[in-house]
Amino acid sequence: MSNLVYFIHTAILMIIQLLLLDNIQVSSYVYLNIYVLAILMAPDEFSDTFVLLMAFVLGVIVDFANNTMGIHTAAATLMAYFRPMILEAVSVRQNNPIKTALRASNTTWLAKYIALTSVIYFVSFIMLETFSFRAFHITLLRIVFSTVASFVIMMLYYFTAIRSSSRHE
Repeated sequence: MSNLVYFIHTAILMIIQLLLLDNIQVSSYVYLNIYVLAILMAPDEFSDTFVLLMAFVLGVIVDFANNTMGIHTAAATLMAYFRPMILEAVSVRQNNPIKTALRASNTTWLAKYIALTSVIYFVSFIMLETFSFRAFHITLLRIVFSTVASFVIMMLYYFTAIRSSSRHE
């Protein structure tokens, strides 16, 4: 995926997040966040520092739009910090893991990558929002439901938009 195509996908993901998903109330147990896929699919040419900065900026934009006082920023930046370690842990090939994922027919490692980073994102996001261990079973349910719902939405977007656009390159 070229840098231009990546930034177009990032803009589309932010529009979907801000105009659609932030206005859908599925349940008080479920948060739908697709914008984090933009951080996860950052091209290999981007430095880890640039990805961290980008995660911070995207988080600030979502926080500003939702009036959430930095929770998205903290969770997205933490996820971006762990991104290279998780990529290294689940990647089959060490060189160009994102390019490999976009062209690979086997997407199980990509699903692991998105799932693990989503867990990091939602554990930090929901724990920061709750800021309490009282009713921890409810908090755990919110983490699980939000992770699963967002994972499904991210995989749908990946298969319909990102994978199809990377095949045409």
